[in-house]
Amino acid sequence: MKKLLILSLFFVACGDSTVIVDAPSEEDAEMQQDQNDQSDDGTTPLPELPLPDLPEPPEPVEPEVPDPEDPVVEPEPMPPVVQPAYKVQQAVDEQCSTGAVKGLSIQLLDQMNCLSPGIMKSFGGSGSITYSASVFPFQQGPATDTLITVVAGGGTLTVNSALRTVPQQYLLYQWYVRGLCNANLAATPGRSNHNGGLALDIANSGAWRTKMRNKSYIDNVSGEAWHFYYSGAGGKDVRSLSVLAFQQLWNKNYPDEKLDEDGAYGPKTEGALKRSPAEGFAIPPMCNATMQFVGYPFDVPIEALIEEDQAGDAVFRVTTTSGIDVIEYRVNGEVIQSVSRQEDPFFTATLALPSNIDIEVVGYDRDGRVRGLSTALFRNDFIARPLGDHNYSVMPRDPAAYLDPVRLPNAAHVVPGWREMLVTIRDTEAFDVSLLK
Repeated sequence: MKKLLILSLFFVACGDSTVIVDAPSEEDAEMQQDQNDQSDDGTTPLPELPLPDLPEPPEPVEPEVPDPEDPVVEPEPMPPVVQPAYKVQQAVDEQCSTGAVKGLSIQLLDQMNCLSPGIMKSFGGSGSITYSASVFPFQQGPATDTLITVVAGGGTLTVNSALRTVPQQYLLYQWYVRGLCNANLAATPGRSNHNGGLALDIANSGAWRTKMRNKSYIDNVSGEAWHFYYSGAGGKDVRSLSVLAFQQLWNKNYPDEKLDEDGAYGPKTEGALKRSPAEGFAIPPMCNATMQFVGYPFDVPIEALIEEDQAGDAVFRVTTTSGIDVIEYRVNGEVIQSVSRQEDPFFTATLALPSNIDIEVVGYDRDGRVRGLSTALFRNDFIARPLGDHNYSVMPRDPAAYLDPVRLPNAAHVVPGWREMLVTIRDTEAFDVSLLK
């Protein structure tokens, strides 16, 4: 109110100065002088001079006071999309396993199936085909169906490499040209037959060569006896699909730095790939298509990244296909935390856990069906975390511990190049804690 009063006085005081009055004529000046000479006894009346019009003072405005019963609701700011920090280029320099970009690769597999539903199909459900945790057990549908008939006659086929996504191929190519990680000859990203889901690298190729050839797999790469290429009915050249899937996901996450969605691997796409998060984009693929699996119970692979924070609690982050909508963390059948993909694309959970306990990681699809199931083991000496596809990695809990690769059981191997000490095993019971030194 005090400010309003001062404002009103300001307008009144300034009113005269804003009114223009003509200068008096000589006749008016003489009459005014005569009036000044007369006394106030009324013998000579004073003429009434017109007064200038003064501007009206403004109406006082009462300040608006918020009603405590009806508070003003401010719009919530859009949360920033925080991308994971570890980049693909760091994996080139620091690691020697394509598993370093597994999270991003799973997303690209999803996006490829979004672009061409069912194009890639897993052979992971066959008990006659084995592979390590860094291998993606996928080919084009007709190639997978054919491979399953190859092993139907008996024996166990070990696959060392199958479908490769663009980031996986980038790692291999960089290691090859730079002489790192004992890498073999590798094509540029987008040019390898592995990128199109038609090529396989297998162990003990001599024992399988005739069977593979009889089922439309050819082996005509000089110096690579392990390399087979499916040339049968239904196979398509879709090598550019992996590149296009990456370009689309990049544009979704970085709309201000868009790439041409042309499926061509060029310098701009490579530059974006180097800066991409190795564990996957914060905004994942979202479509009705998911990866196509052979069809065994709980067929969607779930990989759990586990770290211990300063309080000793376990921090979980899950990488899985876009078909999984909710992850539940259970202990002894009781749900201790549930996280949806809408809340967090990596289903992050912080759990206070004692030692010698098993944590079930259960994945539900959009229809509420259980599609993925893995178990993380917390022991006094180590943590065994699921990598999906029935593989585990074992990590010592003591930061000073190390693993003796000479004394590892046959069912285990050290993943080279990892900053953590991980052992990949098919069966957690095969891991001997005495190997921790």
